[in-house]
Amino acid sequence: MATHVYYLWGEAKFTDYLARGTPAQTAALNLEHFARQAHHAAGQLLEDSHVPLARPPPNLPVEVSEIPLLLLPLRHGVETVRKHGEFL
Repeated sequence: MATHVYYLWGEAKFTDYLARGTPAQTAALNLEHFARQAHHAAGQLLEDSHVPLARPPPNLPVEVSEIPLLLLPLRHGVETVRKHGEFL
């Protein structure tokens, strides 16, 4: 639940950013505050329940999980070798 609320809060912050200067700005700000309170409450619930938590760094860039474009031909070669039953 805490993870879902964390991402809900992030989406609400982004919605607030998009709504700046529009008639929906007040509603978006209220949504962001509500999501932040829910995130805080979920964290308190986990702490009070003594649930062990992992603390990975948030907001890792997407590039961390992607293969660089220059290595794409190399990756294809490794897959081809594995398909033929050879080992590296």
